[in-house]
Amino acid sequence: MSSSLVFDPADLDYGHVSNVVVRTVQASLIPRIQSGRGDVMLVPKYISRFYRDAIPWLVYSLEIKGHYPGKVPRSVMAIIFPKGARAREMLLTKTQAVRNILDWAAPKIYGASVESDPKSYNAVIIEDVESAALPLDTVWPKLNSDQKKAVLDKIADILCTPIHVRPPSNMQAQPPQPHPPSSSSSTSSPSAVQPPDNFARPQLPYTNLDHLRKAYSLLYHGLFHPNGDPNQTAFRKRFTEFDTYEMSSQEIARVKNLNTLIQEHMGDFAGGNFLPPHITGKTKESFRDAKERHKFHERELVVRTILSESVFRLQHKSMRMPLFFVVIEQDGAIKSVVLTQWEKAYYAPIWASCQLPSWLEPLDPELDDLAMPLEEMTKWREYLVYNLMLRKERLPRSWLWFVAYIYGELERHFEMVITATWVSNAKTEPWLKRIVEEAQKKRTDAYKKGSDPAFMPISGIQSIEVNFSELLGKWMPFARKFVVEENFLRLQ
Repeated sequence: MSSSLVFDPADLDYGHVSNVVVRTVQASLIPRIQSGRGDVMLVPKYISRFYRDAIPWLVYSLEIKGHYPGKVPRSVMAIIFPKGARAREMLLTKTQAVRNILDWAAPKIYGASVESDPKSYNAVIIEDVESAALPLDTVWPKLNSDQKKAVLDKIADILCTPIHVRPPSNMQAQPPQPHPPSSSSSTSSPSAVQPPDNFARPQLPYTNLDHLRKAYSLLYHGLFHPNGDPNQTAFRKRFTEFDTYEMSSQEIARVKNLNTLIQEHMGDFAGGNFLPPHITGKTKESFRDAKERHKFHERELVVRTILSESVFRLQHKSMRMPLFFVVIEQDGAIKSVVLTQWEKAYYAPIWASCQLPSWLEPLDPELDDLAMPLEEMTKWREYLVYNLMLRKERLPRSWLWFVAYIYGELERHFEMVITATWVSNAKTEPWLKRIVEEAQKKRTDAYKKGSDPAFMPISGIQSIEVNFSELLGKWMPFARKFVVEENFLRLQ
């Protein structure tokens, strides 16, 4: 990393940061320690400094002088941000939003220096989870099966947490309401939507296509001059890992053609258009009566609404193994699991927000460096998704994650292919066609395990049989309540 990109303030004052540590940590202690009073004193000691994301992180140990009956952290970290840095605001707001839902899911923030300090920096004092815990990539191979289950149980709670963190109201665009039932209709239905005999759809919520086009535009904006020639300098700056790379004419044509590819291959592949038969009833030769017809129609409408672009939630940008920290008791019990770097989280459509860490399910189809053998990865992924996420006591918090994860899978693959850094090579179109093929098969019984031996889903064949129709009965009541309370649909 170039030294010119590192924030290294000339007025960095370790004594000033120590005072911030004392003030913020003391305010969090129970019972309180009154500065300058009594025989108890909190004494921070500077230990070390390192750089992360081009800014300094200072480590301070903490010592109590005098008798104090409460608990005091052994150490804390001070993150030194440039004055007015947006990253500081993101750290404070996103981390606290997560802790408001589940206080152990993210590191504790003790406080920060005040804006009026005459310094060029702001110091944010945060829990030092890295000294009190072990990174998951280090400890996972040493854990036994029960310990791994305990770790995944806590990770399941962490995965559910962001979907309860709502974005600012201006990001929650309301989708169009379906047409109300006709007053002259004589057919009773559990839904306020009264489709005609041909099962025609009413107006549906916004699709994901606009979101994906925005992702494409942001990724490739500025890579070409107004005359269409490639801006090699801009390309190298955007993809710093390819600092000497020159785009070939074929790659230039491929990138410029991406928007056409989106339209050509994914015109109707968004917002749940490729839902399986247990949701849509597409494979049924006929419905028993109007009630059954409306039941399937309502199912499809509810799921498509949840998968629409109008439902945004918080998404952690990188749930890599080293960002999970595990605290293990002396008897081997898993005490806690913390996920760090929530400042990099952002708001995304619900289908994008609800995904697994890459070490359980890598989205990149070309990734060869797996965190564990494929068989083990499949085993633990299925345990987390179909066991932990569907437990009765967790379901009120996890149902939305489960629905968006299961039925938003193909959208996530599509977005990955479109926005991946290798998207400009000749493999792009074949991958898009493969995703379309998978989407089309998912609409039929051909997606079932073993029904088409030549078909291999991108995520791999499941090793366990799952009765999705039976599982639907567990989460659909929550889903119906959600779309009504969010004013997305009017159901009866």
